[in-house]
Amino acid sequence: MWDKRLTEILCDICIKYILKGNRSSTHFTKDGWLKIMT
Repeated sequence: MWDKRLTEILCDICIKYILKGNRSSTHFTKDGWLKIMT
């Protein structure tokens, strides 16, 4: 189960990759997801 802290960490990581351009429009690129998952 995801707690508040884990959710915040995931959101922070996602925002980081959005700002790096790893989201084409409404979803992450394959490379973006691979980096988030590792």
